[in-house]
Amino acid sequence: MGAIKLLNDVMEATKAGLLESIAAPVEKAANQLLARICAKPFAEIRLNSNFGAVDVLPGALVTSGAGVAVERLSGGEREQLHLCTRLALAGELARDERQLLVLDDVLTFTDDDRLARICDLLSRAAEKLQILILTCHPERFIGIESASAFDLEAMMERSATGAERR
Repeated sequence: MGAIKLLNDVMEATKAGLLESIAAPVEKAANQLLARICAKPFAEIRLNSNFGAVDVLPGALVTSGAGVAVERLSGGEREQLHLCTRLALAGELARDERQLLVLDDVLTFTDDDRLARICDLLSRAAEKLQILILTCHPERFIGIESASAFDLEAMMERSATGAERR
């Protein structure tokens, strides 16, 4: 039993060290992405070692160090914070090879100005990532010129109709 506990402790320590080594670059990249979306340094995202946002430090409060809970942000700001964190983590994981990033209706509350900057970020991120966006609002992503759009509902209807003809 002692050997199993020791093995478990070593595995947990190794996992914690790995997450800690990745968390700092992800946090830095997420903050850079957020500044690009907001067109200025808006706030600093502070992540925990599991990549969850602990809080946000608005630019006006930097000297005090007092963060604002994520729950107090607007819906659009929360979306953008989570998107930045996911893009930063995906970019870190895709250093050696292209990876898939799936986003499911991540920008329902984001305003048009920021959405245009996000579409630009997604276009750039697509150079390193395969990005799949599932959405009920495809018109929001028209700004991504290199994107391919698929209407899954229409495809399913065509598939069902074709199956009935056989």
